[in-house]
Amino acid sequence: MNSKMPTLYATILVVLMVVIGGCSGKHQALKPKISEPVIHVEHSDSLHGFFGSNISANTPQSGFYPLQNNLDAFAARIAFIHNAKKSLDLQYYLFIGDNTGNTMTKYVLDAADRGVKVRVILDDILQGSATDKHLMALDSHPNISIKLFNPTNFRTTLRWIEMFLHINTMGRRMHNKAFIADNSVAIIGGRNIEDIYFAADSANIFIDSDILVAGPLVADISSQFETYWDSKVCIPIGQVSDKSKLSLEILRKNIDHFVESFSYTDYVEAVLQSRFFHEFRAGDIDLIYGESQLYFDLPTKVTISEEDTDTHLSKHLRPIILGATKRLWVISPYFMPNPNSMKALEQLRQKGVDVAILTNSLATNDAIPVYSAYAKYQKALLRMGVRLYELSPHAYRRIFQDSLYKKGDIPRSSLHAKAMIVDDDIFIIGSANMDPRSHKLNTELVAVIKSKEMVDLQKELFKNTTSPENAYLLTLEPAPKQKPLITGMPIEKERVVWNGTLNKKPVKYYNDGNAGFWRRLGSNLVSYFPIEGYL
Repeated sequence: MNSKMPTLYATILVVLMVVIGGCSGKHQALKPKISEPVIHVEHSDSLHGFFGSNISANTPQSGFYPLQNNLDAFAARIAFIHNAKKSLDLQYYLFIGDNTGNTMTKYVLDAADRGVKVRVILDDILQGSATDKHLMALDSHPNISIKLFNPTNFRTTLRWIEMFLHINTMGRRMHNKAFIADNSVAIIGGRNIEDIYFAADSANIFIDSDILVAGPLVADISSQFETYWDSKVCIPIGQVSDKSKLSLEILRKNIDHFVESFSYTDYVEAVLQSRFFHEFRAGDIDLIYGESQLYFDLPTKVTISEEDTDTHLSKHLRPIILGATKRLWVISPYFMPNPNSMKALEQLRQKGVDVAILTNSLATNDAIPVYSAYAKYQKALLRMGVRLYELSPHAYRRIFQDSLYKKGDIPRSSLHAKAMIVDDDIFIIGSANMDPRSHKLNTELVAVIKSKEMVDLQKELFKNTTSPENAYLLTLEPAPKQKPLITGMPIEKERVVWNGTLNKKPVKYYNDGNAGFWRRLGSNLVSYFPIEGYL
């Protein structure tokens, strides 16, 4: 199942949804707020034997292992699924049945066969009749239960019409990503389950970030999963779909055959040689310890007015961000300021805070309308002294070119990580972007980690990713002299410059990072539509 729509189609669809369907709702009026208490779960030590330190001795701090490397991120999930003893809880926006998705599904089935209780929450955005039969087959396993978040009533082509007509409710999705094994270890961050997130796609790759967690914070991650699982917005797949023609036995055979072929690839060999797998096999996973706090949107966020912020995690993050005294470094693939956030950034700059933002360039962005909205603020951000970086489509070119499993192919890079560094000791990571959709429409989850060691590591990673080889540095320079136009368009005194390095030589662009004619045209066209609040 392909998770991506052609860029032009996606742009037109967003515009039509907003212009025609923006005033309608699934229930005519949004539901009143439902009381939804957070359920508390205890963490266990059943999988702590794979770590090189005593996790219990470090309580109340939790241990963390950054999973910036795509191979490590896939290896960690497979390793803990394979070793789970009691339970597996998976919560994802996307779970695609490709190489990595099918491999994870096989290991999940194997775990269920040996008695592990498996629960899966999936957002319904890319489900429907094409995938329902596979989910129903999996759900028929006595140890597997699957729920869909905010599902449509129709499962065929009509579901897109339903979404179109009820954009105010059906357009609000669960964007959380959480992996929990035995309530003992967890993985949270930006990655969905699809080849592109784990460097298994030869054409495209997401530069992303997860973090492996062990210790008390796992209980909080489990608690948020339970809160969603028991929510009225999460519906058992059996109550949503009647697709049951595919038997579990046939599905299992198909997946086994698929995974058997995949297991002999150079990619799998590279995963087995990853740093994480070496440490895992040795039972010596090296953790960084720190105090931490989990924040998450309640699932009822999608059923109430977007202006009601009682269910929003952003109200907890805002004081932390505004409290920065030295630095605020932001990584967000979809970065969309608004007047309020611009005012907040200006206040930080006036206090002397070093504000740096890494986002996608137009060439690497898979959401052109978002880039178009952000581009309107570039000059203002640069004038207030914000350092702006945009990922180059050639990011990490040498690494991927030299990778054995890539055989010399160079995939197109795109940023998908969501993280922040605040001052010298606070690192924030999770599923939330800095855009209106994450703030008002979708549900998200983030962890705030207080650890100087973690921040020092993340600062080096940020500096590496924003180096001229991997990212453009945006600057301003005087615009060439222009003659007044009959159209009355204002004469620009400054223009944005994209500065970088390509093939070890400095490059300078004046056209959205040399993104190409069609992408620039699409971005310019979208800028005329009032859709920022829906992006």
